[in-house]
Amino acid sequence: MARDSFEYKNIDVVNLLLDLNNPRFEAQQSQRDALKILAVELGQGLIRLAEHIAQNGTNPSEMPIVIESENGNYIVLEGNRRLAAIKLCSEPKLVDSLNLPSDIAKRLKSVNQKHSSNLPVNLQCAVAPNYDIAKMWIELRHTGHNEGVGIISWNGIAAARFRGESPEIQLLEIVKESQFLDNETRDKLSKISITNLQRLLNTPEARQILGIDLKAGQIVFLEPDDKDDVIGRLAIVISDISNKYIKVTHLDSKDQRVTYATAVSSRNLPLSGEKIPATVIDSQADSKPQAIKTKRQKSTAKIRKTLIPITLKLNITQVRISRIFDELKRLKINEFENSSAVLLRVFMEMSLNEFARINRIRLKKEETDKSGKKTERNLTLKERVACIVDYLVDNDPSSKRELHGIRILVSSKDTIFSISNWHEYVHNQHYNPIASELMKIWDNIQPLFEKVWA
Repeated sequence: MARDSFEYKNIDVVNLLLDLNNPRFEAQQSQRDALKILAVELGQGLIRLAEHIAQNGTNPSEMPIVIESENGNYIVLEGNRRLAAIKLCSEPKLVDSLNLPSDIAKRLKSVNQKHSSNLPVNLQCAVAPNYDIAKMWIELRHTGHNEGVGIISWNGIAAARFRGESPEIQLLEIVKESQFLDNETRDKLSKISITNLQRLLNTPEARQILGIDLKAGQIVFLEPDDKDDVIGRLAIVISDISNKYIKVTHLDSKDQRVTYATAVSSRNLPLSGEKIPATVIDSQADSKPQAIKTKRQKSTAKIRKTLIPITLKLNITQVRISRIFDELKRLKINEFENSSAVLLRVFMEMSLNEFARINRIRLKKEETDKSGKKTERNLTLKERVACIVDYLVDNDPSSKRELHGIRILVSSKDTIFSISNWHEYVHNQHYNPIASELMKIWDNIQPLFEKVWA
């Protein structure tokens, strides 16, 4: 067996070498180059990793995988971040010699001054007999669940359960035990967006409207005699979020959360076991939610100055794509229309390609030329979007409505919103993007990225 061929041994840090062909970056020429690019690209994350190692040691569940090199040294194929963090924070002179950005160099030296005695001088490593055997395990570590063979990340609910009982889990259990939810919605509870529940429960005004409060991390009912009515309102909330009628973009601000809670509280209680209709805030008889929503709508154009809302969070695991996403959240759209347009196109292409790689989706198309010879070409951006959307809907039919906006973009040919026209942002010097149109495009495609980077 491949695992049986590994040898496990303690190896001094000085005898561990970074992998110059680390897939995170382009191939490097030397150990110094590899250290520098890791320090610059990972920045504060690498420093926090070093501090965590100094305070807690290395993760016992993730042993570095190495292969033997020359002169008693070993090349680290898995664990380069840990090794770079330890080396840089153990050797201040090495930091000085790399000409790093001043803020990074200063923090690395600070970690050395505070924690140098706690940084490990050797690491327990798994020594692979050759690269090919090591590659199988490394690939499983970094390429998703791989049909159950690889690593399956926890969703928000699993993470909350692991950290200990939370108000969000309590709320779910309260509603789950009631008679209000239909079976279809119950089946979706394991994948509910825990973030939306957290936002509501972290807003005191919304809690009060719904009839609950938090005391010492526990949910309490403001009026115990009205407990059944409160649970009915909470069931509406759970149904809205589980069925994705209400998403994170609907609960961005305090005003939105109060508006939503008010709309829920004005509804009739759900009937036992019947499907709960979506909460439609605009059509409430109570004028207060309407007034709050109208105020929010009028101020949106003034408040939002970036292409992507600065409050939006996506779980982007690829370093460069994450940095592009952060830049798009910082660029002022009215000042940098061209930069935003081009960067948006790059962000979409890279996100789709990474999603396809992780999920092993083939982004190529076979064609037959006039002579009858079969050829193969890469899918266009439009075709890639359609392919990824089809994959998402096939795996989660309930997402069809959410992805309706992106389907319109894919099918459209003649409007500014057409994906077919996006290459003009890059290649046509006479094609000028408009800030308001770019923001409308993002609003339509945001659900796609929320799925891709879930």
